Amino acid sequence: MVWKNDVVKSERPDYKETIQRAAIGDRKYIRYFDGRGHFAHVRLQLIPRPGDLRLVTKSETFETPDPCYDAARASILRKLDSGPIHSYPMIGLEVSMLEATFLPKYSYPEAFARAASMAFDEAVRGASPIVIERWSGFILKVDPNAVKETLETLTVVLDEVPASISFNALKQCFVIRAQAPVRLLPMFKEVFYLQRLETYVLPQDQQYREMTELPPKERPPGTPLDDWT
Repeated sequence: MVWKNDVVKSERPDYKETIQRAAIGDRKYIRYFDGRGHFAHVRLQLIPRPGDLRLVTKSETFETPDPCYDAARASILRKLDSGPIHSYPMIGLEVSMLEATFLPKYSYPEAFARAASMAFDEAVRGASPIVIERWSGFILKVDPNAVKETLETLTVVLDEVPASISFNALKQCFVIRAQAPVRLLPMFKEVFYLQRLETYVLPQDQQYREMTELPPKERPPGTPLDDWT
């Protein structure tokens, strides 16, 4: 049997979105309304970065007045808060603003916000976006007679061998260290009859991994079921 009286904290599923490759977005915003022309041009690049980083930077060739740059940057940050697949926050990437075209008579911050948003949308389509989920390490202290059954269960559910197994001579039990998506931790508590499950934080480059099966898309509050697609 798996021993019950082990630590710790409950975990909640944590879904994010990220990109798998670098991509360029290059868009112009040209409109005429309110009796004047509106123009902006933004060229940017999305670059994968390890871990949970999300950076917005600009190169020396991105020359615009500060209000226009600030509007473009704010527009991109809003995009990062809602990814293109399931509207989860985006992490693990850098948005580098490479070039801009500014026309003093026609360029306004609002136009740069629109151009940056369109350039981001273009780039993210070519960057192979994916949904990722948070993983956690966990520890099981197992009676020697239950080791084989426990390892078989973990291997079937996780489709991989646990990270390590060792024998604790003091407690006369085997200590199994494994890794799993956070969403599966409550299931392990039930399967192994645990009151609580001891977990530990994984290295940064292992904390998020691609989901093989996407979670259901959440329905916005107040949306009739018949109208939901």
